[in-house]
Amino acid sequence: MVDWSQVVQQHGPLVWTTVYRLLRHDADAADCFQRTFLSALVLSRTQTIHNWPGLLQRLGTARALEALRQRLRQAQRLRPLLAEVAVSSRTPEPDQAAAVSELSDHLRQALAQLDERQAQVCSASCSRA
Repeated sequence: MVDWSQVVQQHGPLVWTTVYRLLRHDADAADCFQRTFLSALVLSRTQTIHNWPGLLQRLGTARALEALRQRLRQAQRLRPLLAEVAVSSRTPEPDQAAAVSELSDHLRQALAQLDERQAQVCSASCSRA
């Protein structure tokens, strides 16, 4: 029998880091954190888990990418509506911090379009950097 409080305590920081690195949003990361452990629970009922960190990181990455894909689909649905409401005045050019934030958003959107295997490889190489 799995001691889930110990699993969460021991591997929770890894899961949180994994999902938050991709999502950059507390509420979305918390949701993915919970769904990751729920998926692990379901999986542990059918087979013995030998590598908890590997499994949880893989599940966390998959759940975060699902959330990013959902966010991207929602943004694409809202884009035409926002274009109609947009004010014609231009905002001043963003400073360096805003540019970095925008580039990060584009990177997360690009990651959301990768298939699961490519995203896992990218996530693994990013976590080593």
